[in-house]
Amino acid sequence: MAALAATSIDHEGAPRTEAELVALVEAVRAAPSRRGELISALREGSALHAQKGRIAVRRMRGWVLAAFEAVGLPDEAIPFVVEELESGIDPYLLAAAARAVPSCAAGARARLTHRASAR
Repeated sequence: MAALAATSIDHEGAPRTEAELVALVEAVRAAPSRRGELISALREGSALHAQKGRIAVRRMRGWVLAAFEAVGLPDEAIPFVVEELESGIDPYLLAAAARAVPSCAAGARARLTHRASAR
């Protein structure tokens, strides 16, 4: 039980409910410079994912990945996009990750595109 509690510790101010995540995504869409605040929602140990089923977690991760299409993909989010493109099996998450790729810097986009095509 202690190990589970340790994995659910989140950064201060990170969303813990779907409603908080929706509010954060909307706030980031209004102020794209805040896009780095979405990273915590992608981490597997996030308190946001605690007590939620696989479908809910996939949906929330998809919201975040899809939001990067509009606000730009921060460098910190690239590993999450790469993970989905390389090993993802859920069509919703794959599509959301693919939609985020064009919004990153040209050099990072070339690396992402190359990695995805090598799959």
